[in-house]
Amino acid sequence: MLFGVPFGIAIFVVTKASGDTIPAALGFGAASGLLVGATVALGSRKPRGEMRQVLEALPAADWAAARTATWRGPVPTHPEVRAAALQLVDLRLDRLKRFRKWVVAVFGFNLVIAVVNIAIGNWWSVLAALAWVGVLVDQWHAPRRLQRRRQLLIAG
Repeated sequence: MLFGVPFGIAIFVVTKASGDTIPAALGFGAASGLLVGATVALGSRKPRGEMRQVLEALPAADWAAARTATWRGPVPTHPEVRAAALQLVDLRLDRLKRFRKWVVAVFGFNLVIAVVNIAIGNWWSVLAALAWVGVLVDQWHAPRRLQRRRQLLIAG
C-alpha cells in the first residue's frame, strides 16, 4: 500500500493542476492510490516469498550480491551466489510472463486516456502519458534484459 500513497498524491496534484475541483482531485487521487497500492501489495506478496526461499539458501551477507546480480554488475564468482541469482532471474521472467499482458493492457488503456486528454487541451496529461510510455517501454524491454542477464549468469 505504501507505493499507492505517493502515486495517489501525484494523481491528486496533476488532477488539481489540470483545473478540477479539490474534491474531485482528492477522490480521483485516493481511488488511484488505493488501486495501485493494492495491486502492488497483492502482486508482490508471492514473489517476495519465492525470492526469500531462494535467498535463504545463502548466507545473509550474500543476499545483496545475488539480488544485484539479477539486473546489473559483475557476474558473481561464488557458484552458490551465481546459482541463486540465476534462480531469481528465472522467477522474474516467470512473473513477467504471467502478468505482462495485463500490465500492457492497463497501462496502454491509461496511455490512450492521457492522449485523449492531451487532444482536448489538458496539457498536464503529458506527464501521465510519459509515465505510461515509460512503463510500456520497460515491459517491452524487460524480458530481453533478463534473458541477456540469464545468459551472462549461465556463462559465469
